[in-house]
Amino acid sequence: MAEALLLANKEMKEENRRYRDAANLICQQLQQTFPGIKLNGHSQNRLAHNLSLTIPGVEAKALIHRLKNKLSFSAGSACSTVKVEPSHVL
Repeated sequence: MAEALLLANKEMKEENRRYRDAANLICQQLQQTFPGIKLNGHSQNRLAHNLSLTIPGVEAKALIHRLKNKLSFSAGSACSTVKVEPSHVL
């Protein structure tokens, strides 16, 4: 069990680095193409596999419908799915 935990910890650090690099690259490329896009939250102190963006002038539901077969995303945090207002978490 101890060996499995050591291996998982080692792989987790590498996986987090890989996810963070991918999220940063996606964000940078989107911002170059659409300069109005803003990163929500801290640029470094965030979950490595999570990318939260604000896209001014774009209705979230329309974007989700348009890209539902290509991307997995939501228009808010899980704790505010029934609210229409901005999430206090994000």
